Amino acid sequence: MPLAIFATTLFLSAALMFTLEPMFAKMILPVLGGTPAIWNTCMVFYQATLLAGYAYANVSTKAPPSPRRAVIQLAILLVPLAVLPIHLPHAWVPPTENSPIPWLILVLAAAIGLPFFCLATITLVLQKWFVDVEHASARDPYFLYAASNIGSMFGLLCYPLIIEPHLGLRDQSFVWTLGYGLLVVLMAICATVSCGSPRNLSHESVQDDPSLNIDEIPSTNQVSIGWRLRLRWLTLAFAPASLMLGVTTVLTTEIPPIPLFWLAPLAVYLLSFILVFAKKQVVSHDQMVERLPFLVLAALIPVFSKTQLPIWMELILNLVTLFVAAMVCHGELAKTRPGVEQLTEFFLWISLGGVLGGMFNAFLAPFVFRTLQEFPLALIMAAMLRPVATRSTTKTRWLDLSLPVLLGSAVVILIEVVKKTRLEGGPILHLVIFAPAMLNCLSF
Repeated sequence: MPLAIFATTLFLSAALMFTLEPMFAKMILPVLGGTPAIWNTCMVFYQATLLAGYAYANVSTKAPPSPRRAVIQLAILLVPLAVLPIHLPHAWVPPTENSPIPWLILVLAAAIGLPFFCLATITLVLQKWFVDVEHASARDPYFLYAASNIGSMFGLLCYPLIIEPHLGLRDQSFVWTLGYGLLVVLMAICATVSCGSPRNLSHESVQDDPSLNIDEIPSTNQVSIGWRLRLRWLTLAFAPASLMLGVTTVLTTEIPPIPLFWLAPLAVYLLSFILVFAKKQVVSHDQMVERLPFLVLAALIPVFSKTQLPIWMELILNLVTLFVAAMVCHGELAKTRPGVEQLTEFFLWISLGGVLGGMFNAFLAPFVFRTLQEFPLALIMAAMLRPVATRSTTKTRWLDLSLPVLLGSAVVILIEVVKKTRLEGGPILHLVIFAPAMLNCLSF
């Protein structure tokens, strides 16, 4: 019963968060338009607010479990009711001469900053509350993060398929407010379950009795986390976040405008989190590691050779490459996750890596690069973060180095031959780039 309550609450909080993102984007699109820069800026704001929520949860959950801590969390969740239902601030007009990005960030902060921040705190707070519950899975609550991401995926897909076609923006905002009220009720139930658990009550009795030593309470072994591991978490989160926004920019720039199409890379990104933190492994991590170099190579060849792939081919290739790269990087994060004592810090570093990846794409890259260089750079970084495959030998590691070089050189030579002889080699080049990568990816 406690597991169902906690999982349902996490599911609802994540669904509300990822319904809020496209809903507010729908509100702002008529004002600013749907350029990749606008959506990427929104994504950076969401990631930064998520980081702030994780930082608060990391600090607030350091204190010993107590009803007071739960009451404070519930009081914080009530604050956003002052700005609900969600709406654009009245009389706010974007600048016509200067960049609209600073104005957009202010609007995001004023309109959805409070509710988004409160929703961001719930993922880690609930996982820490669940640790205090007498349950067989309490020692490893990371699977609840998968439940949270399933809610994120549900909200993200539910909006364009169900909510947006049938409800106007005012009705959407009203229904969202009702969902938030239900979430507060569920959080109160979770707080009651957590504070009333025998483990929590025993902890409180020790706190109240000065004759007992707090160090005698059994707890999870806390392993020291070095800065090398923290930086690895940071980079493993940075690369997929940057690649996700890079794929978004590529697809929304080269493909004709499709409503809410920029949700596809984000959905693929979330799917990787669901799979790697699930209780049972659905996709082999080793197979993802083995297939990543071929997909990275296939995605990089059109970029450096300036070969224009058909739209459907580019769409599949980029989304599959994003999925495999995210599975490899996020899979490494899942493999190196610490014990429950460092759970909040672990997710804090993941969130920081996501924010830095988003900021790199949205703010730094447009000023540093004249063309879309952040996409290939993220691909190369993901390839560099790829671990050594478990079945690798000295021979296979040499093949890892030589085969991509030989294949890439062969494709470049073929491109030059086609250009010089003026042959109609477009379809041939497309098959050379696309088919081997897809066959390798599908040969599980």
